[in-house]
Amino acid sequence: MCAELIADGPLDDPRTGLWWRLVGACTGEVMVRCCGGEWADAGDDSDGPAVRAPGLTAFPFNTAHRVLLGEEGKSLPSSASLVAAIARHRGLAG
Repeated sequence: MCAELIADGPLDDPRTGLWWRLVGACTGEVMVRCCGGEWADAGDDSDGPAVRAPGLTAFPFNTAHRVLLGEEGKSLPSSASLVAAIARHRGLAG
């Protein structure tokens, strides 16, 4: 979905805010459900909430924002997969 959104270039400011929230929330919820985590206050580390599981913290809203701005090498599936792999390795998720 993000690839289609930025196919013509990074999003402009009004659209970025809307999609950043939607994509960050969906990605974070996948991380919560797959890793047995929970939503948490990210403090000054993010404008959106973090996902915390024992031993790891992820910032799906930061990654979503970077993807939507077209940052090279940023991927939501890779980010979620990495968090899930770490959780499985540490015995935190099934």
